[in-house]
This record gives sequence, structure tokens and C-alpha cells, in this order.
Amino acid sequence: EIVSRDWSSDVCSSDLGVDTVINFFSDKVKKRISVVAASLCIIYGIFILVGSYNYVFKIYTIGILSQDIKWLPQWMPRMVMPIGYALIIFRFFEALIKILKGQQTTLGLANEAKDAIDSFKVNKK
Repeated sequence: EIVSRDWSSDVCSSDLGVDTVINFFSDKVKKRISVVAASLCIIYGIFILVGSYNYVFKIYTIGILSQDIKWLPQWMPRMVMPIGYALIIFRFFEALIKILKGQQTTLGLANEAKDAIDSFKVNKK
């Protein structure tokens, strides 16, 4: 039962709930909450980045090969973790700077995936 559960609906509904709660506050309070949230996300991202780097470095040092592609060193596909978290940290820094400059009051990350998909849609005539 747990395996077949649709987790995406929980994530989307919780995001909407957080957005709804945040919208009850003034812009000044939204900005403060967003600065704290961005800072915590950056700290969390740094922890995961360091841990994933250490993990990849250990695999590199040991010299483990991939199980599926026998000639490929295992550290190569695992590099997606530290690279991905470095990009996440960069994105939160970018949002934090915009908040501190007054260009936005929230993290503004909720609709990025939708916006990216919409930018690739072809206009139908």
C-alpha cells in the first residue's frame, strides 16, 4: 500500500498550503521568512554537497566500476549528486540575493518547472 501511493499529490498540495500561509503575511514578513528559508536551504545544500562529494571521492579512491556498464568507473555517474547540489545552492543564493535587494519577497521557486515547460510550448494557431 505504501509503495503504490502517489507522493506527487502530497508534494503539490503541501506547496500550495505553504504558499497560501505565506500570502497571509505582509511583504516585510514574507521577506524575513524567505531570507530564513533560503539560508536554511543553503546550509542544508552545503551539508549534502560535502557528503556527496566525500561519497564520490571514496568511490573514486577505491576504484569501483559500474555494475551495468562494466568499463565505466562508478564515480562518473555519481558525480550528478555534488554537481546537482552545487547548482541548487547557486539557485538559492540567487534567490536570496534578489530578496535582499528587494527584487522579490519570496523564494519564487514554486512555479519554475511550470514556467520552463510553458516557455517551450509551441503556439498553436
